[in-house]
Amino acid sequence: MRGMQKVCKVSKISEISKKYEISSVSFALLAMLVGIQMLQAAPNSESKTTRYPKLIKDEKTTKSKNTRPTRKNLKTTQKTAQDSKESQKETKQEAQKDALAQDSIDRIQYYSQDYEESDEKIPIEQKPPRLIGDLLRLYISNGVVSSSSTATQNTNSMSKEVATCPAQLCRGDTTSASYQGALGKGYAIEIGIEHYFDRFDILGIRLFGEVSAKNGGLGELISSSRDTSTNNVPSGGIDTINPNPTTPTNDKFTFAQTPLPSKDLQGTLANNGTFMTFGFGGDIIVNAPFDYWLRKAVNAKSSWWKNRIAYLKIGGFFGGGVEFGRFSQGDSSDKSWQNELAAQGKSSNLYDAFFASGSGAFLRYGVSAYITRFFRVNFGYKHNFYNIAAERWYGYNGRNCTMSGNTCNAGNVRQNDPKSETLFRQKYVISHGNEWFLSLSLSF
Repeated sequence: MRGMQKVCKVSKISEISKKYEISSVSFALLAMLVGIQMLQAAPNSESKTTRYPKLIKDEKTTKSKNTRPTRKNLKTTQKTAQDSKESQKETKQEAQKDALAQDSIDRIQYYSQDYEESDEKIPIEQKPPRLIGDLLRLYISNGVVSSSSTATQNTNSMSKEVATCPAQLCRGDTTSASYQGALGKGYAIEIGIEHYFDRFDILGIRLFGEVSAKNGGLGELISSSRDTSTNNVPSGGIDTINPNPTTPTNDKFTFAQTPLPSKDLQGTLANNGTFMTFGFGGDIIVNAPFDYWLRKAVNAKSSWWKNRIAYLKIGGFFGGGVEFGRFSQGDSSDKSWQNELAAQGKSSNLYDAFFASGSGAFLRYGVSAYITRFFRVNFGYKHNFYNIAAERWYGYNGRNCTMSGNTCNAGNVRQNDPKSETLFRQKYVISHGNEWFLSLSLSF
């Protein structure tokens, strides 16, 4: 019996041990499964690939779609590049503006510091410079111009279109004369702007417009000549028709001489006229900044007035431009000039107005002295490179032919006869000399 009981106990123990072995195996398998799940849940690159395959696939698909060279993507790329270029251009322009503004601010700080009555320094406000006053300095100038000479070349000729003339145009002699005159002292007004490229006002430019006026005349006759080579009037006279209202007949006439054989060329031209110029030009300015040492010597920053009065520069300028000039004596209501030569052909031509005009270039140079910020004294010389001219046409009575064989001699004047009246043409070319000028400028 005891042996049977022992056998039964042993068998129970073996069964229990088998059950525990199965349980331990089950726990081991369960632990392995939990460990695998924990490893799969860890945040690494492999888990992303294995755990979210659909999401990775969608991202790849999106990237491939975005990088596909479609027309829409190309337009977007081009627009982005264009926007980038415009942005770079705007940035460059802004940088240039900032540099210019900073230079002007430095100049304002140097010359225009503000102070209270107690001489206590007031900080300068950093603000953009003004266009007028800071960047561009407006000025007005008034002064005198010296006297100058005039030289006039005068030519006189006659012509008439007639079918019986050679080439249907008859010409008479051509007379020439030279006159020497003078213009007195006058005045000039100039308005302009100045701009300097540095804060010490050493190098700059000036643009200006000017008007000048002075009185004088074209002077006296100094020489004359006659050219007969231009005369093609037939020696037998010019055939025409006598304008008899009842019985028109064939007739002949010829040109009168200029001047008439008993008279000379006009001795004096317009001698009480006004010469005016209207010009526009520019100068290059170079100054020596003497105020740099002056400001240090007087401690210009100690007061408002010293800061503005202690401005002294001496320099030179060189420039030029274009100009319109005119000389006139009398007008349509005041015919004060006596044209004696034209009056030899018709007495009604005696009283007239003289007007000549022209345009061209001029050159000027000189020195300037800046006395304070507000005043400038200028002294210079001006060269003119143009002439002014005048041309007038008058009616000139013809003359009857006094036949001597086959030769037509000038006879009596045919008064107010349109058939024989010729065209008398006068031309004047006037040059005016160089001049000095002295002016005082007020700067704003």
